[in-house]
Amino acid sequence: MNNNISNNLKLHYEECFKKFGATSEGIDWGNDINKLFLRYDKMLELFIDDKSAKKSLLDVGCGYAGFYDYIKSK
Repeated sequence: MNNNISNNLKLHYEECFKKFGATSEGIDWGNDINKLFLRYDKMLELFIDDKSAKKSLLDVGCGYAGFYDYIKSK
């Protein structure tokens, strides 16, 4: 049964990506830009609020690199 679930999820995300490409819709996050920016703002707060330590970020395999583009726009 787990194999069926994994395969169904794989097919679902492949179809989303084929239909919408490298976008928030393509990874099934929806198309509400306000929700997308809210998600990014909350992630970015983790770095901005605590200035006491040097930080780095590795954003690999978590989406379509939208967060990177968002950070560059700030």
